[in-house]
Amino acid sequence: MTMTFSWKEFCLVCSLKQELLPWVSSLNPITTLLPLVFVLTVTAVKDGYDDVKRHKNDNLVNNREAEILKEDRLSRCKWQKIQVGNILKLENNQPVPADVLVLSSSEPHCLTYIETADLDGETNLKVKQALTETTSLGDDLKLLSQFN
Repeated sequence: MTMTFSWKEFCLVCSLKQELLPWVSSLNPITTLLPLVFVLTVTAVKDGYDDVKRHKNDNLVNNREAEILKEDRLSRCKWQKIQVGNILKLENNQPVPADVLVLSSSEPHCLTYIETADLDGETNLKVKQALTETTSLGDDLKLLSQFN
C-alpha cells in the first residue's frame, strides 16, 4: 500500500514535529495540541452532522414515486428503481427524477420547462423540446411502449 502526501500535509507534519520537540520549540506542546485537536474535533463533528443530513435527504428524494410505462400501462415506481431507457409520465409541477429526453408534451410546439435543482442544484427553468419524430406519440401508451 502506497501513501501519498501533499506539500501542505508535509509542512504541517514538519511544523508539528518542531512544536512537539521540547529542545526546538519555545512553546509548551499542550498549547499547540489543544487548539489543533479542538479545531479538528469541531470540524469532524460538523462534517458528520452534514453527512447524516445529506443521507436523510437522499433517502427522502430516492423514495419519491413516479409513473413509469411498463407493458402498455403506467405503474408507480420509486425514483431509486428508475433505470436508463424507462419511459416516464410527468405532470405539471412534478419533480423530475433524472435527466430526461422529452418524447412528447401537451404544450404547444412540445415545449417543456424543467427545473433541475435535484440534479445539478440550478433552480432556473430549462426549456426542453420534444423531437419532431416523437411528438406524434402523444399520450398513446401503446405507441409509447413500442418506442425504441
